[in-house]
Amino acid sequence: MAGLVAQNYAEALFELANECGKADHFKEALCALDETVNNNEELKQFLKHPKIEKKEKKAVLCQIMGQEDPYLLHFISLLIDKSRFAHFSEIVKVFIKKYNALHDIEVAYVQSARALSDEEKDALQKMLEKHTGKTIEMKTSIHKELIAGVRIKINDEVLDNSAAKRLEKMKESVINTTL
Repeated sequence: MAGLVAQNYAEALFELANECGKADHFKEALCALDETVNNNEELKQFLKHPKIEKKEKKAVLCQIMGQEDPYLLHFISLLIDKSRFAHFSEIVKVFIKKYNALHDIEVAYVQSARALSDEEKDALQKMLEKHTGKTIEMKTSIHKELIAGVRIKINDEVLDNSAAKRLEKMKESVINTTL
């Protein structure tokens, strides 16, 4: 049921955002609120607590969002009133998926053994955009177990050029030749 709830609310909000010409702004504001809520365990517990009145929850979220778009503030209030705020992160994910599909954007999850420089990120992004024919939004993370190189995941496609993967292939090759 949670998937259907998120789908329905995200679709309604996405239609509203497009009608108002504010899809970019909505995406940015939703992501910022989602990050704030997910990175603050105390806030998360406050919003989940059944004994805290909805009015208090709405006041806190409106304070966090500040002078945000009235449509977004109303949407957040609606989620609280309908006891659907627990699905907020899912709603944001569906909204972003719809936004990305409309704007021909692919998300690339890039894992590297060390932090990539800005030049390396730019070169990698250009290479991935050429490879996919779409605009690439990169999400980078560091995984020291890769030893060196990068592992990239776009949708179901994985491009693994890490030293760990190359060592694994060498090991398999050695085992296969000795048998």
